[in-house]
Amino acid sequence: MRDVLADLIEENVQLDDDVIVLGEQIWAIHGYIAYDGAVIAATFATEHEARVQLSRLARLSGHPG
Repeated sequence: MRDVLADLIEENVQLDDDVIVLGEQIWAIHGYIAYDGAVIAATFATEHEARVQLSRLARLSGHPG
C-alpha cells in the first residue's frame, strides 16, 4: 500500500501546521489544493496519531514542523 503522506507530498498539498477534530475519535490534517480549495488531507483515530503523522510529513517534505 502506498504511503498517504508520500501522496500528499507528491500532490503538493499545502497543509496547515495543526490538526482539527471532526467528531468523536476523528482527527484530521487539513490543507489546501489549488483546484479543490480547502480539503481534509487525512484522518486519524486519535489526536496523537494525527500529530505524529503531521510531524513526519514535515520531515519528509523538508519543512519545519
